Amino acid sequence: MIESCPNLSRALTAEEWVEKLAQRGVKTSARWLRERAVDLGAFLKMGRTVLITPEHLDQISESLNRCRSKSTSVKGNGGSEEGSNTCLLYTSD
Repeated sequence: MIESCPNLSRALTAEEWVEKLAQRGVKTSARWLRERAVDLGAFLKMGRTVLITPEHLDQISESLNRCRSKSTSVKGNGGSEEGSNTCLLYTSD
């Protein structure tokens, strides 16, 4: 079943994303990540479990950059305009 749904096969729980992000030096909590995902509608729900895909993580990241750039005079967010910001986080281990 998971193989037939590509989004589901790449979806991780907030706790799993927090572990992957921590490996990259990004510190956050599963609760914070889950709340942002739900606020933005950037998640899948299976029963009571909230799952987040790499694309959802991109949406969360982009929303933070939009908020930050509106409150400062700095132009641009320093990120790539092409591709996924999370492509290096997701591996098929």
